[in-house]
Amino acid sequence: DKNTAHNLLEDGVLDSLIFIADAFFRAHRVNMARDSPDGTVPSHIQSSPEFTHAKKAANCCVNLGKAHCAIVHTEGDLLLMS
Repeated sequence: DKNTAHNLLEDGVLDSLIFIADAFFRAHRVNMARDSPDGTVPSHIQSSPEFTHAKKAANCCVNLGKAHCAIVHTEGDLLLMS
């Protein structure tokens, strides 16, 4: 629903999601650089609850971004058609 997506963006939900992902990467930055030079996330980090939270936050960011684009493009299309 476009109105719900618009409200979530205005309420700052995206800021909280970015904070969750940022906190995970700051906490595991050294371990990931040491344990995984190829850039993949090591299994001991993948099994942590923080990884699950960061992954869900990242997925929410992507979906909110898509919702934002849908809102902007729909509003723009309506303006062009009027």
